[in-house]
Amino acid sequence: MTSDEGSKPPDPQEALKFTRQVIINNLPYIFESVTPEFPSDFLWVVKVPNWEEQKQKAEEMVREGKIDNRWVESLKGLALGEGAVGSIRVSQVEPKDGAPSIGISRVQTATAYLPEEFGYNNAKGVGSFLLDNLCALADDRNWRIYLEPVERGGGLPQYQLYSWYLRKGFKNEGELPEEIRHRFGGMIRQPGAPISRRGYKKLERRR
Repeated sequence: MTSDEGSKPPDPQEALKFTRQVIINNLPYIFESVTPEFPSDFLWVVKVPNWEEQKQKAEEMVREGKIDNRWVESLKGLALGEGAVGSIRVSQVEPKDGAPSIGISRVQTATAYLPEEFGYNNAKGVGSFLLDNLCALADDRNWRIYLEPVERGGGLPQYQLYSWYLRKGFKNEGELPEEIRHRFGGMIRQPGAPISRRGYKKLERRR
């Protein structure tokens, strides 16, 4: 290690990282996250707790042609696969009015690559868990959230996806600045919009 490397300040995100066991629809998962104090770029991931037990069966499904290996490989670019079943990628947004804001690049889930006998194949609720907790964090930090309600191969068709975001407190609020509309689309959630916070409160109490 050089002297420059030795004097390099620590990554502030490192201190904010945490891993927690959570229950989603009566199934245990591992939630890997950061809780930044200010808007920033970050990734949250939900994983099954027993991937090593499931791995051999999952690989057999690919070898036997039950699951397309190309699809399994494509999951890696979404921070999914190899036990990861849900992810939400967030970016910092700087609107012209200066309000502290983040944008959701995507919410993605994938459980079909897991063997059925372990109970996680096509399990539901991971996407809602991630979005509910992000909205609760944004409320706590007084952040605005932007997103584009576009279906990207997830579990909901387009019309249901749009309704899902509406239930989470997102609204269409007129014409957005081009730089935001281009990256994150046309829905906004203002801090304090109604949403269930049950999952997030449990995590906060356990920190």
